[in-house]
Amino acid sequence: MMRKVALVVICVIALAGGRVIAEEVEVKPPQKLVAEVTAQVLTALRAINAKSGDQSEAVSQKIEEIIVPHLDFTAMSKKVLGKHWRRADADQRQQFIQEFKLLLIRTYQTSLSKYSEEEIKFLPFRPGKKPDQLAVVKTEVLRSSGPKIPINYSLFKKPGSPWKVYDIGIEGISLVTNYRSSFSREIEKSGIEALIKSLAQRNQEPAVDSQSKS
Repeated sequence: MMRKVALVVICVIALAGGRVIAEEVEVKPPQKLVAEVTAQVLTALRAINAKSGDQSEAVSQKIEEIIVPHLDFTAMSKKVLGKHWRRADADQRQQFIQEFKLLLIRTYQTSLSKYSEEEIKFLPFRPGKKPDQLAVVKTEVLRSSGPKIPINYSLFKKPGSPWKVYDIGIEGISLVTNYRSSFSREIEKSGIEALIKSLAQRNQEPAVDSQSKS
C-alpha cells in the first residue's frame, strides 16, 4: 500500500491552488482547480528536480506553501481516529493532528522528486448528490511501465470557503481508512498517547523512501 501512497503524492498536489487570498472572490470548481494547478505545480517541481544537490528544503517549502492549505487535517484526523477521536481530550486531538500532519508531509517530501514526471489523466467530472458541498475528482496516474493507477479525491466545501480534500482513494482503497486500521490497532494495544508518541518519534527520524515499505 505504501508504494501506492508514494504514487499519489503528485496527484495530491493537484488539489493545491496556492495560498488562499482573503480578497479573492472566485471559488474555482474542484475539477477546474485540480486541472489548472496540477500543471502549475508539476512545472515547479520539475524545475526543482532539475537543480543539482539536495533540494529537500525546496520541496518541503512547496508542500507548506501549496499542498498544506488545501488539506483539512482536522477532518482527516477525525476520520482516521474514528471512535478514538471522540474519546480523546482536546490536547490529545491537537497533538495527533500535528503529528499526523507531519507524517503526511514527510511522506510527500520523500516521494515528490521521484514521481513528478508521471502523467496524470483527468476523468470526466460528475457532480454528486450535494454538488455545492461534496465532490469527487477522479484521476489516473499513467506510468511509463506498469498499469495505470486510479486515484479519487474526496473534497468538501463549507459556505464561503474554498474546496478542501478530506480523503484520497487509491485503487478503491481509502487512504484515511488504511491509516485508521493501523492506528486503531496501535491504540487498542497501547492507547492513544502511545500512538502520538510513536508518530512523534517517527517524525524525528530521517526521512525514508516510502517505496521500501509495503
